[in-house]
Order: sequence, then structure tokens, then C-alpha cells
Amino acid sequence: MPQTCGPSPPMLLCLHCERGPSTRPRGLCGQCYYRPEIRSRYRKQERAVDPATRFWPKVAKAGPDECWAWTGAKAGTGYGSFYHDAGRRVPAHRFAYELANGAISCGRFVCHRCDNRGCVNPAHLFLGTPADNAADMAAKGRCSFGRTRFSREDVARIYALRAEGKGFREIGQAVGISRTYAAAIVRQGRLAYLSAEVPSLSA
Repeated sequence: MPQTCGPSPPMLLCLHCERGPSTRPRGLCGQCYYRPEIRSRYRKQERAVDPATRFWPKVAKAGPDECWAWTGAKAGTGYGSFYHDAGRRVPAHRFAYELANGAISCGRFVCHRCDNRGCVNPAHLFLGTPADNAADMAAKGRCSFGRTRFSREDVARIYALRAEGKGFREIGQAVGISRTYAAAIVRQGRLAYLSAEVPSLSA
């Protein structure tokens, strides 16, 4: 008996013009999507959705004691970045803490117990003062007197990545520092707690 295919699913039309097929983000057709005034209007409507509804689909949840990786946009420092209402950008881990525990008092930091900047598991986050945050960083060997600690292996890796043609943003993400600090290390030799000679890029 010959097999027959079922009916094709109905084609979704553009939410704006209702003529072209919806082949672009936000339910728009190609022609409407590339008109900035239309795209901006539907972007605002998208952001009007409850922020928590938009937030959690960007999180790769694991066990309750494991890190929950942020899969959305990230800043150059490695921390997650999330657009709150009215287009306000906030750190993803800070927003996760607010969802679980309520509003954060002014001047308070949200710190990671796991020391994983991309983690947004509320169980791995705790609230602290600027002094608490600095003490936590120093205790984990990440910072002292405002400067990041680097081993010889870290510095060698930074220079190797630069020699491969990597940009400072990529280097910063790979090593866990900001783009600005990565540039300072390569260009100015701003190395904290490192007495060994810095390898030359021309070597």
C-alpha cells in the first residue's frame, strides 16, 4: 500500500506585514526584519515579557550542587550578561540571586562560592560587602592589591595566544581576565608577582 505524506504544516506569516513568511527572529519576514524601526519595535515587545521567563531558558541547569552554566551573552570578563526590563543590562549571576532571594541592598556584591564566573546557580552565590568580595578574591589567589596573580604558565599562554593572532577579548576570556588587562600584560608587561623574564613575541 503506497504511503502518503501528511499535510504540510501551515506557513507562519510575518507578525508585522502578514504577507511574507516568518523566516527571521521575532516572527518577522526578511523585508521587515531589516527595517530598523520595525525590528526595534518588536525587540521592545520581546523585552516586555517577564524577565524570569526569558532568563531561565538561557541557563544549562544541572544538579542542585553543580554549576549552572549561563549560555547567553557574556561580558569580556567572563560574567554572564542579561537584558533586564527597559533594556537595562545586568550581570546574569546577580539577576539569578535576585530571582531566588529578592532585591539586593545598595552597595552589596554577589560573589561565587564556586569561583566560576559563568555559574548562575543561586546555591553557589552569596551576598557580601566590597571588603568581603576583595577578601574572597584574595583567599582564592585571584587578586591582591588590585592586581591579578599570574603563574609563568599563565603568562606564557597569554603570549602564545597573542602570537597566534588572537584578539585581546579572546585572550581575556580564555584566561579569565578583562580585555583591558590582557592588553596591558602584552603591551606594557604589567605582571603582578612574576619575576621571570617575559617571552618576546618576536622570539
